[in-house]
Amino acid sequence: MNIGIDFDNTMVCYDAVFHAVAREHGWVDDAVPARKDAVRNHLRIAGREDSWIGLQGQVYGRRIVEAPPFAGVLDFLRACRQAQATVCIISHKTRYPFRGEQHDLHHAALGWLAHHGLFNDASIGLSPRDVYLELTKEAKLARIAAAGCEVFIDDLPEFLGEAAFPAGVRRVLFDPNGQHVKETRFERLTAWNEAMALFDPLSLRGLRERDGVKAPANEPRQEKHQDPRPIVLDNILTQAGHTSPHPSPLPKTPEGEGVRRKAG
Repeated sequence: MNIGIDFDNTMVCYDAVFHAVAREHGWVDDAVPARKDAVRNHLRIAGREDSWIGLQGQVYGRRIVEAPPFAGVLDFLRACRQAQATVCIISHKTRYPFRGEQHDLHHAALGWLAHHGLFNDASIGLSPRDVYLELTKEAKLARIAAAGCEVFIDDLPEFLGEAAFPAGVRRVLFDPNGQHVKETRFERLTAWNEAMALFDPLSLRGLRERDGVKAPANEPRQEKHQDPRPIVLDNILTQAGHTSPHPSPLPKTPEGEGVRRKAG
């Protein structure tokens, strides 16, 4: 399986950093929840759109290293490698902020990935060649197709719903704050441990039933655990201390499968 993942607000959780930097400027106080969307809405209601734009430049630039990965995303990447699934990161990201302090946002993003060990952790196995930072939305859509993604995970339903979104790619919405519970066009994840269902037909069916999402008409029929990799993924989650997304206990299997990744 070839999986593409968005970067900002999908792998990186900016909530606390946006709130902290906005507080440093005196733009918010404790009455504003420590969430990116809450800070944005507060500034816009106050007529401070320019402040919001400048704040993004700071957070996505020199302050990005303060933002943690979303809980479970690193375990998911390790599980993908164990299951021989190819992963690439594809993001729409301008090179420099539109306003305010000028930082190389591409360099900052790569620095965040390196800082959190994604390039030197053998159990994850990513390299800078697996990261595509595209300057336009159109280029991001084209890259998803060119990279051969079979699945793409993004936090923006409007992007997943683009008319030009590559046909045949399974679109998965990452919705950690439950802002899109009524969205039924895409499979929806509320946490990264749920992403393991991408490898398991039974768990995937459960997610679809929860959100009222229909299976793609061209999806092949699969029997429960006909592929042994879901069992390996379940073992990895258990060892990492996470709750398995599987609705029933799964038998343990030996680990140590060979790993195969695509270059570039």
